[in-house]
Amino acid sequence: MATATEAAADARSAKRHTKNKSKSKAKKTAAPLAEKSKNIEKKSASDAKAKAEKSRIKFEGVMSRDEAVAYFEAIVVGLKKGAIKFRQGDDALSLAPGAYVEVSVKAARKNAAQRVSFDVSWIADDVDSLQITTE
Repeated sequence: MATATEAAADARSAKRHTKNKSKSKAKKTAAPLAEKSKNIEKKSASDAKAKAEKSRIKFEGVMSRDEAVAYFEAIVVGLKKGAIKFRQGDDALSLAPGAYVEVSVKAARKNAAQRVSFDVSWIADDVDSLQITTE
């Protein structure tokens, strides 16, 4: 009859053997899966690039309140006209706000730190709309 120590040693040995089997099996299947995954990623990337290119301009900085107001006024004018243009260095981005926009406003204060943030988003009007007919 095996002692508790011998039984534990046998269990650890069996566990290692099972792990090694799993690892070798995983290595055999991992290579084809990785290759398929790479092909899917390449195809997805080229499909996405063909559909639409992303552009982004991001700015964060400290400025006077008057300068901040001028930025917001320019955004308001652009929303009214249906065209907002951003330029930062050599980068330029033109947006065409849709007839309907989603607006999110958040305001918070924690001791002396205060903040307000605005998100305005929309779907371009030139997106094909759904049409349902009976003919």
